[in-house]
Amino acid sequence: MAAVVAKKSPPRRTFVGDELLLRLKFFASRRTYGVPQVVDGRLALDVGLTDEHLDEVVPFAGSDRYHDVINGLDVTCVAIHRDGAARAVPLARRGSRWVATLDVAGVAEVRAAASGAHLRALDVLPTALEVGEATAAVRDVALGGLRLRVAEVYGFGVSRFVWNGGVVLAAYLGDAKKRKGLAGRSLVDLGSGTGVVALAASTLGARVVATDRGDALAGLADLATRAPGVAVEALDFGDAPGPLVAAAAPTIACAADVLYPGYDFDVVPLLWRTLAALPSVDEFYLAFSHRDENSTPVTQLLMDCLRPQFPTISVCYRVENLVGHHSVIRFKK
Repeated sequence: MAAVVAKKSPPRRTFVGDELLLRLKFFASRRTYGVPQVVDGRLALDVGLTDEHLDEVVPFAGSDRYHDVINGLDVTCVAIHRDGAARAVPLARRGSRWVATLDVAGVAEVRAAASGAHLRALDVLPTALEVGEATAAVRDVALGGLRLRVAEVYGFGVSRFVWNGGVVLAAYLGDAKKRKGLAGRSLVDLGSGTGVVALAASTLGARVVATDRGDALAGLADLATRAPGVAVEALDFGDAPGPLVAAAAPTIACAADVLYPGYDFDVVPLLWRTLAALPSVDEFYLAFSHRDENSTPVTQLLMDCLRPQFPTISVCYRVENLVGHHSVIRFKK
C-alpha cells in the first residue's frame, strides 16, 4: 500500500487589489533615460507614464480598468518657487504625453501628479524635478499617510531608480498594524538601492542601516543626510556584515527586488550566506516581482535555503497589476 503524504497548506495570501503601479516621468527629448535640462533659462517639460523599467507605457493597453484609468487621467504640474510660492503650470495633452515650456527663473522644483476618478493609492506614482545647475529627478511615494521622497538617476544601472518591489514593501511596512511593531526596532535593508524601504522604516521609527554596493552607495549617503534615522554601509551579498550592521544587531532584515527571475540563481546562496551572518535577525521580509515563469523557481530556491534558519514562511502582502504580481514574503524564526 502506498504511503500517504500529507500535503502542506499553501501560504496565506492577502490580495490588495489590482494596483497599476505605473509612474509619471519627465522625459528628456523623448528618450527613455535622462531628465530635461534647462536651456536658456527655460525647461521643456514632457511628462508621460512608464512602468518600472522606465519604458513608455503604450496607452489603452491591458485591462478594462487600465483603459478607465488612462482615459480619465488628469496630469497636473506645479512649479515651487524658492520663496515657497506654488504656481500651476498649464500642460497640453498630446496623446499619452503632457507637455509645457517653463521659465525657471526663481523655480526650485517642478512637481507632476495624476488624479482621476478611478485611481487608487499605488496606481500612478507622482514625480518631481529639482531645478538647479542641473535638474534631478525625485520620486514621490505616498503610502498610508507616509510621504517618501527619494532621488532617481536614470541610465546608471538598476540600483538608482525605485522598483515596484521596493514600493510594495514600503507599502506593507506603512500599514497601520505593522507600524506599531517598527518603532525602536533595528533593521537592515539589504540591496537598498534608492533607499525607499530604508526611508519608510526610518520614518516609522526604526533604526536603519541601508546597505548596498557600487553606485548605489552615493545615493544612499545623500539620503542619510536627509534622514537621521538611516545609516549607510557597504555590503555585498555573500559578505559578512561590517561594523555598523554588527553594532546595530538588527532584528529585522529587508530586501526588495534583489532577485531577477531566470538570472539570479547564483545570488541565492550569497544572500543566504549574508543572512546566516546576521544571527540577531528573527524576521526577514523579501519583496519581489513575478515577472515570468522563472520567478517561482528562484524564489522557491531561496525559501528552501532559508527554511532551516526561518522555519515559518508566509506570503504576507501581495499586489496584482498589469505587469505582474508583487509579493512580500515573511520569514520568521
